[in-house]
Amino acid sequence: MQVPSVTLRLPASTTAPRAARRGVVDGLALEGELAHSTALLVSEAVTNSVLHASLQADDLVHVAASRTERVVRVEVCDEGSGMHRPSPAGPRDGGHGLNIIDRLAERWGLHSDGRTRLWFELAG
Repeated sequence: MQVPSVTLRLPASTTAPRAARRGVVDGLALEGELAHSTALLVSEAVTNSVLHASLQADDLVHVAASRTERVVRVEVCDEGSGMHRPSPAGPRDGGHGLNIIDRLAERWGLHSDGRTRLWFELAG
């Protein structure tokens, strides 16, 4: 059985979150609550890249998503300097994206080594 997957390369602009949401949800044929949760987390992850990774206008945000019978997995990668895991108390002014991902994802991680890769999984 072939695993549905989507790979996107998006300009690091304010249009990237919407394009990523649509590309992942439509590309994986997600519906209902799973579509809504996936769209929200994709949007938060890509928005973090666009707003916090110090990217230039010609930089790209890479999104890779796949779906099995049990899980939807999404990775968002950029060439930026990285983000930090949220504190338990949460941020005071904006910056709620990682806290939302932490609350809704079954599993997630963040890795930075000159590039930043944020991934999450939702039960699917």
